[in-house]
Amino acid sequence: MVEYALRFFVLLVVFWTIASFASAQEMVFFPASNGGNCGGCYWTSAEGEITQDTPDKFRQYLKNEKNPGRIILNSPGGNLFAGIELGRIIREFGMSTSIGATVSYDTKFEVVEGSCASACAFSFMGGVERQGIFRNRLGENGGSLGMHQFYNPSSESAPSASVQQTLGLILSFTLEMGIDPRVIAYSSLTLPKDMYWYSDDEMRFLGLDNGSDYFGAWAVEPYKKGMVLNAEYHFNVHDTKSVTVFCRRSTKMWHILISEKLDYQSLESEPMIETLRSALSKTNGMSFKVEGKEYTIGSKSIDFVNVDGNRYYLSLSLPIDLRSSPGMSFSFSPELSRMFGAVFFANGTIPDAGLLGLQSRNCI
Repeated sequence: MVEYALRFFVLLVVFWTIASFASAQEMVFFPASNGGNCGGCYWTSAEGEITQDTPDKFRQYLKNEKNPGRIILNSPGGNLFAGIELGRIIREFGMSTSIGATVSYDTKFEVVEGSCASACAFSFMGGVERQGIFRNRLGENGGSLGMHQFYNPSSESAPSASVQQTLGLILSFTLEMGIDPRVIAYSSLTLPKDMYWYSDDEMRFLGLDNGSDYFGAWAVEPYKKGMVLNAEYHFNVHDTKSVTVFCRRSTKMWHILISEKLDYQSLESEPMIETLRSALSKTNGMSFKVEGKEYTIGSKSIDFVNVDGNRYYLSLSLPIDLRSSPGMSFSFSPELSRMFGAVFFANGTIPDAGLLGLQSRNCI
């Protein structure tokens, strides 16, 4: 991997200091909250240009802020070495990173679309969990990660010793953070006056993003005398849920089965099943949305709730024929109590018409 990366890096000539494309105020750090009482309801906002003093200011901020939460970056870039050092501090304190602009409304804050470019990208890499494809549950709000080719316009000869040292620093830091070093090669073809914005797939492939939600491809799985369609919903760096849709031969109705691993191992299965059933029965209705159109599902639609060790299962019938909505986005939320948080929540894309047609001919 290192040799592969170096074949690309020798083509780069790096500034000692990477300047931002647009003039921006020096980066500031401040605590923010949306007023909720959840783990992700508070965060540290990092807004502005990274300067030589930014790492020291961040250390001072952490001394005064005992619960900094995730750091959400919105920066055009700045000083390369300060950006790398800021990333090291973020990793030292075990923090996670996201991209977005923090804006205030009334006495609360919310995150809207933002960007992390150039030197800021190295700060972003410092996150233990990195969400560069930041989205809320409605699929709104986002962040973009960008880099560009770094060069020294005064040098037309081979890279000097100082420039080679800088390349070594960048490569070492990238590997240390667990990022595929080809991330630099991807941006090497982009001129300094432009910016290379990584796609969602590139973010995941290169290891830049290891924490954002994403929905995998649907796969056909045989089941008894029929088949089902299954996909993996990656909720965060620690949690993968299984989403299965199928139709029943006896009723021709469509069903969804969601299963996930939860950390309630110390509790016995039967009491937990009853607790889940009780919580589901007391909701104001589970929400199933297709392209923004909401359907309410009552507790009578539940097929079963089960707990097997620390694996939890919920199966229920759907209020629509999925063949009417091929390829459309969906979300499911059971609106459970705080005890269960986002258990059984999922969003993704309904299978395409071909798979739905195949499934309808092979109901279970």
